[in-house]
Amino acid sequence: MDKTVRLWDVNTGKHKQQLDGHLKGVRSLAYSAEYRFLVSAGFDFDAFVWNPYVDQLILRLHGHQNSLCGVEIIPDTPQIITADIGGVFKVWDIRNFACMQTFTAENANMSDIKSFVSVTSHKRLVAGGKRMTLFDYEKLRNPKLTDDFPVFQALFNPISLTFITAAGTDIKIWDANLGKLLRIYNSTDLTAMCLDNRSRKFIVGDHDGNIKVYDYLNGMYMKCFAYPDTDNKAHVAEVSRLYYCNEYRTVISTSWDTSVCIHDESDPDRGILLRRMTGGHTGDITSVAFSYNLSLIATGSLDCTVQIWDYEFGRLDATCVGHTSGVAGIVFLDPYPLLASCDLGGNIAIWAMRPSKYKGKCVCRFRLHNPWASKLVSNPHLVAVTTHIQRTDTKPPPPFAPCDPPPAASAPTPPSMSATASIEAYYLVGGDDKGGLSVWNLLPVLKRLETEFQILPVEKRVDCANPQRNLRVHATELVKKNREGVEWQAYVNREPQCTFYFEPQSMMPLIHLPTTLDSAYQWQAHSDAVYSVQVIVDNASVTLLTASYDRLVKVWTLTGGCLGSLTQGDMELSRQPYSFPIDYPSRELDKLRNAKAVIKEARHMQQEEDRRSVLATKKKPAAKVPVEATADDDGAEYLFEPTTATTLPPIQKAPRGQMTSFWASRGRKGAKNRVKPVDQKHAGRSFRSLLKKG
Repeated sequence: MDKTVRLWDVNTGKHKQQLDGHLKGVRSLAYSAEYRFLVSAGFDFDAFVWNPYVDQLILRLHGHQNSLCGVEIIPDTPQIITADIGGVFKVWDIRNFACMQTFTAENANMSDIKSFVSVTSHKRLVAGGKRMTLFDYEKLRNPKLTDDFPVFQALFNPISLTFITAAGTDIKIWDANLGKLLRIYNSTDLTAMCLDNRSRKFIVGDHDGNIKVYDYLNGMYMKCFAYPDTDNKAHVAEVSRLYYCNEYRTVISTSWDTSVCIHDESDPDRGILLRRMTGGHTGDITSVAFSYNLSLIATGSLDCTVQIWDYEFGRLDATCVGHTSGVAGIVFLDPYPLLASCDLGGNIAIWAMRPSKYKGKCVCRFRLHNPWASKLVSNPHLVAVTTHIQRTDTKPPPPFAPCDPPPAASAPTPPSMSATASIEAYYLVGGDDKGGLSVWNLLPVLKRLETEFQILPVEKRVDCANPQRNLRVHATELVKKNREGVEWQAYVNREPQCTFYFEPQSMMPLIHLPTTLDSAYQWQAHSDAVYSVQVIVDNASVTLLTASYDRLVKVWTLTGGCLGSLTQGDMELSRQPYSFPIDYPSRELDKLRNAKAVIKEARHMQQEEDRRSVLATKKKPAAKVPVEATADDDGAEYLFEPTTATTLPPIQKAPRGQMTSFWASRGRKGAKNRVKPVDQKHAGRSFRSLLKKG
């Protein structure tokens, strides 16, 4: 326990090497004969990887939150297993030292582990503490599937070029270029997930109402959103949806407790509750959307209503009434002040938002038609919706560099008429409960609303003066008052066969669309409900990432071509073609553009600092130079001028008629100085005693 690792010669018993680096005692060692390195673990929170032949520390394996109790290297596999006293095990890849998996015992008290051992013959881990716990190596039951459980979320990480999927209790990281599984993180029963603004963290919600933040690279737990008034959790019931606001670095969460919360995620140690809105819904909240331009939050619920909330103040801005079945998905149609919602009855409705005079009214509606759905089952309905704007100039503006502030910090230019003039198509993409994908071009509808009813794109975004405002909003009384009105009573007394309600006096909808709007593209993508759809734009290429309850995640072109599936088994075993387009040259050019801007800014800052330094130096009084320090005064001015480290003094020319020689100061003009020969008599004399005048 002297914090060192010592190597001994087993034949001679002599001490050969000492490895220093641990701050606390060392408890366990493991050596890899194939890769020729040593791994040590002890009371430190990190495992140390050494090259024992040259007394060199290769790296430290970060990720544990407690002291380590052991380390094992599995023979004939590129795997390192570490465990801590808290019962957390981590599996590392020897080839790149990345954390591949994090797991612990289910339904067991694994605290205070003393040690563990790997039984390779039985493919089992045995951990010992107050009780013995066995872990069997996982056997892939379905190698051709993405997961053994329904996948409810799949997202693309543009920074690391990876996919992240969530299913059951597992978070999986995939190589987007190869479609290969990279890492697996285990947690509790997951229900929602999102990424932060820099794609360096992933945030998950679970069945118990907890919201936790993890490091994307190694799966290390970072912080949670826990509040005393909700029993040290974010919500008192299951978290249904999470949305990350990149502009404000906040997280919007909804729950089956019918509350909407806005959390500050910028604090590195904990989540901070900013605003909580309650009383807006009487049923479970199923969907959430956010518009930065309008500064609005929209929530859909099983109570058949869509509530619109002001982002800054949390007050109820509008209530959209018309759906006769639960709302399944919603999305804002930026830059237009419009919102699209879909319900369990197959309706897709478009609602006007502020600042339109039709705020809260349904301006048009159509129904989903899936020709592949069986006629014997219920009508298909959309579960997940998103949008994609295709412009005449297909090349998007260069993305923000990871070191740049989010767009909100630089007051981005709001969409204007010139920006919308370049829109070639405005696609609404939706996945339904029968596995179908539909793509509608809404641009003709939007142009009609713009020209005939003055529902124009937002030219100036709604300002949010204080995004960190701390409020608790109870909308129960306001909702109760609205439901006492004539409009709500007419909605309640509608005909039972009505699939969507329009108030007769409202003159809605503004545009009468066909019952089933023709889709631009439509195809059967999955065999079960599509729960997640994401549009991925990489310069000129546009792809769709879908996750389904059929336990598959697939990549598609916008026109319906399948590019491949993510499979947890070996790619050779599954024999699935896979191709994900990544424009590497354009990405490198974008990096160079961003780097050029950063370098230019750094140079400007350096010049400003140098200028201030020069001004400060000139204000100081110049010190007098001793006469003995220089032979003349011609170079004195130069000595007190600010110069850079790479500038040399100018060569001083001697004035006419003046000798600048060392010897000229010690004799008459034109005289030559000679040195006497050094003989036995003058040996040891000073240098000046040897000088004589000629």
